Amino acid sequence: PATQLIKTSGKSLQNLPLTTHTRGMELETSVDDFDRVDDLVPATSISSGNSTRSSSSIGYGSHDVMPQQSSEAQPGDSDDNGGDDADDDQDVGLVCGKFAKPAPFIIGQEFCERFNYYGMRAVLVLYFKNFFDFSDGRATVFYHVFIMLSYFTSALGGLIADSGLGKYKTILYLSLVYCIGSLITAVTSTTKVAGTPPSPAGAFVGLLLIAIGTGGIKPCVSAFGGDQFSKKQEHLLQGFFAAFYMSINAGSFLSMMITPKLRADISCFGDPECYPLAFGLPAVLMVIATVVFVSGFKFYRHRIPTRNIALDTIRAIKMGIGHKLSRKANKVTYAHWLDVARKRFGDAFVDDIRTMLSVFVVFLPTPLFWTLYDQQGSRWTLQAEEMRSFDVGRLGRFRPDQMQALNAVLILVLIPVMEKVYALLKKLRIPHTPLQRMTLGMVLCGVSFVISGAIQVKIEHAKPVLVPQNSTDFRLLNICGRDFNMSYTVGVLDGTDRNGSTQLSSAIFNGTLAPFSASSYLSVPSAAPFAHNLSLPLNISVTSVGTGALPPPFVLQLAGELNVTQRYTLMLQCEGDAPTDPLTSRLLADYSSRTGDHDHSDITEDAARIRFLNLVLDASSSPVSLDVFAQEGDNRKLLVSDLPHNALSSYNEAIFPSGMQTLYLAPSMDSGDSGPALELTVFVGDGADYTVVVTLDPTNTSLLALHQTTDVPENSVSIAWQIPQYVVVTLGEILFSVTGIEFAFTEAPASLKAVVQAGWLLTTTFGSLIVIIIAEASLFQKQSAEFFFFAGLMALVTLIFANTARLYTYRSATAIAHERSSKSDPDSIPLIESEA
Repeated sequence: PATQLIKTSGKSLQNLPLTTHTRGMELETSVDDFDRVDDLVPATSISSGNSTRSSSSIGYGSHDVMPQQSSEAQPGDSDDNGGDDADDDQDVGLVCGKFAKPAPFIIGQEFCERFNYYGMRAVLVLYFKNFFDFSDGRATVFYHVFIMLSYFTSALGGLIADSGLGKYKTILYLSLVYCIGSLITAVTSTTKVAGTPPSPAGAFVGLLLIAIGTGGIKPCVSAFGGDQFSKKQEHLLQGFFAAFYMSINAGSFLSMMITPKLRADISCFGDPECYPLAFGLPAVLMVIATVVFVSGFKFYRHRIPTRNIALDTIRAIKMGIGHKLSRKANKVTYAHWLDVARKRFGDAFVDDIRTMLSVFVVFLPTPLFWTLYDQQGSRWTLQAEEMRSFDVGRLGRFRPDQMQALNAVLILVLIPVMEKVYALLKKLRIPHTPLQRMTLGMVLCGVSFVISGAIQVKIEHAKPVLVPQNSTDFRLLNICGRDFNMSYTVGVLDGTDRNGSTQLSSAIFNGTLAPFSASSYLSVPSAAPFAHNLSLPLNISVTSVGTGALPPPFVLQLAGELNVTQRYTLMLQCEGDAPTDPLTSRLLADYSSRTGDHDHSDITEDAARIRFLNLVLDASSSPVSLDVFAQEGDNRKLLVSDLPHNALSSYNEAIFPSGMQTLYLAPSMDSGDSGPALELTVFVGDGADYTVVVTLDPTNTSLLALHQTTDVPENSVSIAWQIPQYVVVTLGEILFSVTGIEFAFTEAPASLKAVVQAGWLLTTTFGSLIVIIIAEASLFQKQSAEFFFFAGLMALVTLIFANTARLYTYRSATAIAHERSSKSDPDSIPLIESEA
């Protein structure tokens, strides 16, 4: 994968724009910010209509400023932009014999910038949900608003660069905006700055600036890199774009693995998750990216545009629409509504616009692909949060937002595989036109959502019912130091009226309850559907307690104490050590809700919670209060302060990421300090709740013992079940996005290739807009239903796209050859190929 090359039929790359990456394997002399595939947009900016290196330029004027001509200038003083070649035969010095001297600065800048963008984006949806306590739907909406703005501003960035500011200044100035936005996002991601409850205002300002920065430089960086090579050095472009492509994938993969760990495994500024560090490291990388980019200034060559094709295209279309709307008044008719612009812009240019619009018609159904694809960072990440994770040795616990990194890895692995498949199809003379491949890519994307929907159904079925309907969940917890051999029955209202007679059910529990263990929850139904509480005569018959004589009979009447739709634990405790000592009980309401508590908005679906019951007595049998600490890096964080004897802390006081946790328990002192701490470890699972009873260790009374019972089981569906949906959607991405970039370039007229690429980028913007509308409408109660809805919608749109593709007439000779299944040129080379 490190040596992926972009080639096309044949002979040389002189007439070929070059590209490389996931969302846009293009055939251009530059690669547009390989946003994993969208990052691969051709190196044409929306400028003078051509790729930076295209020899088929139509001469819309631009000229070069060579490094030696501008050596006296200061960074930021040079005008530049991609356009056509004027003084393009002067060679630029090489590094390592294969890169133009400016290339390492541009590649380094791209690595750092992609680290920033994908690292920040990886944790963004969980930031909205966990830090600001937004619902899943609202977090998804804001995530996709950010994605939409990031792609919308790509078109604006090309216009700015081509309107006189030039690529270098556009990249520099917008990088500074990007840096400011990244720093604001990092600084405002702690409650010490954002407040309690945290205000999202600072985050929104920072993310808006990031969207302007990342989108604005997207169409400029790769094109600017292509500008650095002369015509005689075009054979070096393959190596440059391969390295450029690898820098994107390396930056995105590393950031998507690192920033989720910084978020989940480190606590800072009093918050259980460290978003300032998760956003701060990418912000530092963006500052480095800007410094690296400016450092290469004296080596850069700059192109100065003399015509803005994008603006001329808009003016011509505006003229045509204006005339069409007023044609009755003018009483002048034309064969086509654009013909009115021929006199001003020329026949060739107007014909090119008509060709471009026919390509845009094909683009119309394509935004839905991005609607589904970009949910990897939103809905799929939220799904992963509901699943069971795993340990990866010394690297700690695998986090749900790290799953997105699988896409970057699969891209590197599967692109060469798909090129082999294309070569085989060509050899077998099986048609596989670009639009056919794109159709199959849309099918696979829909299939990936069928898979994710099926997994979500499994998750929903595996979740315990924490809020029973018209019933009460009930269990026993034995906190005596010996076995209970026992049975009990519970009385239930018969439902005739609020004072109706009580009937006893058969034995609900009959067996042995070990020390510090709990029975399973049993649902006690209410026959009165509108009852607010249950009167439960609880009859417990203890046949033996350990060995020896029986305790006195124990019958507990819980009249009117148990609310319907609530879970309870009844703790049974021995009043003394003798088997004949009476039993006492204590009723606990098991609080399980993880939402709606603004004081604890950080309780995530994959977090574990512990409540502690203190039963510690000192050597003289006097009660002892406890302080409970957790290990966080090199520090200890106080979780529960001064927990009295026989008291129970709340779940929300002790929240942990899943995995093995180190706890420190120490006696509370009158001075307010803690005494000597004892270190103990417990394992907590994803999304689980526990009750931990703290007692003296029966084998060594100088030590403490923890007795852990599970109140809510951990998430039972493994996160590994998401792998198939990532494999399928990545295959769909390669077929759809990589091919789509190729189609957009080869079918676009020479003068409007960059404009067509801008239109392709905007399909991602509209894709995110669809997600925003669906999520904000809250049409579905279950997430699985939403996944299946998107899969069905994709099926419908795929049929529309397939019909559009069937009616489309290709202009590219290569596509026509595929369509006819004719034998291809024996000298032809696959679009991307691995070199040994």
